[in-house]
Amino acid sequence: MAVRSIADVMKETEDKLSGAGIEEAKREALLMCSYLLGADPSAIIDARAKPFEEDKAEKLEGWILRRSKREPLQYVIGEVEFRGRSFMVGPGVLIPRPETELLVDEALKILKDCKSDRPLFLDLCTGSGCVAVSLAMEFHSACVLATDVSDEAIETTIRNALIHDVIEELECLKGDIFEAVEEHPLKEAFDIIVANPPYIKSADIAGLAEEVSAFEPHLALDGGRDGLKVIRKIIKDAHLYLKPGASLLMEIGFDQSVEVLELLESSGAYEDVRVVKDYSGIDRIVIARRPL
Repeated sequence: MAVRSIADVMKETEDKLSGAGIEEAKREALLMCSYLLGADPSAIIDARAKPFEEDKAEKLEGWILRRSKREPLQYVIGEVEFRGRSFMVGPGVLIPRPETELLVDEALKILKDCKSDRPLFLDLCTGSGCVAVSLAMEFHSACVLATDVSDEAIETTIRNALIHDVIEELECLKGDIFEAVEEHPLKEAFDIIVANPPYIKSADIAGLAEEVSAFEPHLALDGGRDGLKVIRKIIKDAHLYLKPGASLLMEIGFDQSVEVLELLESSGAYEDVRVVKDYSGIDRIVIARRPL
């Protein structure tokens, strides 16, 4: 058998993915080879003339087959980048999107004014734990509680906390929204509550990209008839768990800002209600503060 170069294998991978209808076949072929060979994409490009390690060929073929069936690339390689760091993901856990990074960014801005020596965070619907772990990494003096109803999410969050060496700062609790912390001794002392809740309308899920509708957990996507089922629950009770002056931050759907802002304002439990746009100029993060 002729010796194949890394470039040969990348081109073969690209052709197979392209033939299966994958739009960004060239980029995904590079990422597959990068993760498979344990090197940055730039290093793989620089080394493309070198021989490919044929003992990895069988694994690569398995990856190509899975991706060709529309399984998300992040599940195939088992990782996703979030705020420049790698997080483990897998079936049963929502894949973090770039806009979710804004939850962390906005929380960090608010925490500049936090006077607590040990800020306390609550991350609802934690999923992979990317938000909770990121906050713990930024504040090693912090205590982060991460909740989810999914066993897979709790297990993945713990694994990511171990990988990023913040397991001492993070506590995972299984339960539906605030039920998970109802018996916790710190339940009314949070400096910040963050949440990326399910917010897709039930009827819209089937029309999403196959990678999402067929593979990502509907539990983490389905926000009920109008997409606001979980968001309403959070708004109803979040102020009971926040310190006076502390903030609630939530990611929302592209067309939900007017309704969510009205829910927050009409509750009478929050002030300084505002919205932050994402990288595409879409209203994406709502922020509200419990009055002092």
